[in-house]
Amino acid sequence: MNFDEAARLWDREERRVLRAKAVAERLEPLLEPYRGKYALDFGCGTGLLGFFLRDRFARIDLLDPSEGMIEVLSSKIASDDERRRASSSAPGAAMRPVLGTLDSLAGRFGPYDAVFSLLALHHIDDTEGTLRGLRSVLAVGGLMALVDLDAEDGSFHSEDDGFCGHKGFDRGMLSALAEDAGFAKPRFDTIYVDRKSRDGTWKEYPLFVMAASPA
Repeated sequence: MNFDEAARLWDREERRVLRAKAVAERLEPLLEPYRGKYALDFGCGTGLLGFFLRDRFARIDLLDPSEGMIEVLSSKIASDDERRRASSSAPGAAMRPVLGTLDSLAGRFGPYDAVFSLLALHHIDDTEGTLRGLRSVLAVGGLMALVDLDAEDGSFHSEDDGFCGHKGFDRGMLSALAEDAGFAKPRFDTIYVDRKSRDGTWKEYPLFVMAASPA
């Protein structure tokens, strides 16, 4: 998938916006203990989820390896900041776009009180290494809340040329990897059901949230 090319039209797909809004509402109870703290939106894309959670934190770093996504995100942050100033609205979290991978954070940003993401993990080949990286940037007592796909037949990305990520995740397998990476046993809940038209019929794709704190 070429995220740089997709970035400018990313938010025009209403399904993505509605999904991010619904997921943010479901994450709010999990994130409530970290209100006013420092968060990381991992694999943020254009920041759809981060913007819906902006009023919960003092600062949010938004990390993505796609230059196109970060460019669009930066423009959105500037526009939202200006809108809030003009309407005398609460400023919300200070949002900082960061181009790169988890290695980009080392020694520069964090530690984070909360890390969240929406459909980022299944795009990354090295799942265990990513979980170890997330563990390394979390503060003591912090929370990782990753939203991703349950194991599926590969049809979720059937229309995306060049997709070579995971076909969702088995929860038991992912739980074991998280514990090996230094987290306490994660909690899983179905948080959303995405729907896509496939071969003339609507197919459902459950999304889970995996919530875990450092062991």
